Amino acid sequence: ISLKQQFILHAALDRLEELDGPPPGFGWRSQGVNGSDAMWIGLLLPIEDTRVYGYMTTTKMKIMVVVEDTAVDPTSQKIRESDVKALMVEVHRHFVEYTLNPFNKLGDTMIVSSKFEEGVADCVRRFNNTV
Repeated sequence: ISLKQQFILHAALDRLEELDGPPPGFGWRSQGVNGSDAMWIGLLLPIEDTRVYGYMTTTKMKIMVVVEDTAVDPTSQKIRESDVKALMVEVHRHFVEYTLNPFNKLGDTMIVSSKFEEGVADCVRRFNNTV
């Protein structure tokens, strides 16, 4: 990962934590919203031709997606955001499946699971094919 990419991710993480706010957090959420809509944060950081989107689960697990984006008109940007949201929901689903497996070690810094990696890779492949 390049120094520029690290800078972008750290800046986006700072923005995500800003939006999270003081306890109990979830300051970006609207009242009465639930499900994946309640976890979707949306655009965190646009830098040059890169956009970083955020998603935070109710257990405060953070998912960030970095997208090279050339869409300039608002309509294609909205379509792109819905695709990113669907990608994050799928990644979250794979994470939940991983955590529900009693044989997986939780709390490790890295997820070591070929099934999880293949599932996420498949989600990314499908996302890239929608572009």
